[in-house]
Amino acid sequence: MISKKQSLWEKNGAFSFIDLKDKENLEENVNAEELNKLENNLKEMFTAQLVERRKKRFTEDGRLCAAAFVQDGVTYFDCTSARAPDGSLKNREWCYVEIGTKGSSWAYCKPIMDYDKVREANQKFLSKLTIECRKINDEIEQYVAPAKDALNNLQNLRRGQAELDNKVNLMIRDVETLHNSLGNLLSLKAKWEIKEKTSISMQ
Repeated sequence: MISKKQSLWEKNGAFSFIDLKDKENLEENVNAEELNKLENNLKEMFTAQLVERRKKRFTEDGRLCAAAFVQDGVTYFDCTSARAPDGSLKNREWCYVEIGTKGSSWAYCKPIMDYDKVREANQKFLSKLTIECRKINDEIEQYVAPAKDALNNLQNLRRGQAELDNKVNLMIRDVETLHNSLGNLLSLKAKWEIKEKTSISMQ
C-alpha cells in the first residue's frame, strides 16, 4: 500500500504527483483515512503553489512551464537548478513543460526579469541623460546668447541702413532740386546778359 502511494509520488514529470488515474481502484487498496491525508496533501500543495508561484515561467524556446512537477521525489512549483531529467547538473534552471505541449517534455527556463533592477537602471540612465541634457542646454545657451546679440546688432544695422538709405534718397532729391534751380538761375543770367549787351549796343 505504501509502495503504491510512493510510486505515485516518485514518478518524474509535470503533474505526476496528482496522476491518480482511477480513484475507485485506489480506494480498494487505501483506507479512507489515508486517502483523506493524500487529498489534504494535494490541497496543501496547490495552496503552496498559489502562494509561492507568483509569475508564470517560460522555457528558452517560449513554452509554458508546468505549474508543478516532480523530480527525484521532490515536488517543484517553479523552475529548479536541481539535476535535470537527462542527468546533467549545469546549475541552470529548468522545468517540465505543460502537458500537451509539443516538443521535449522539459527545457531550460528563461531567466526572471528583475524589475527592481530594471527600474533602478532606468532611473540611473534617466538621471545621466538629464545631466547630459542640462550640459548641452548650457552649452547651447552659451552659443545662443552671442548669436542673439549678433542678430540684434544685424537688425539694428539693417534699420540704420534703411534710415541712411532714406536720408540719401532725400539728399539726392534735394541735389536734383538744387541742380534744377541752378540751371534756371544760369538760364536767367544768360538772358540778362543778352539783354544787357543789347541795351548797351543800342545806346
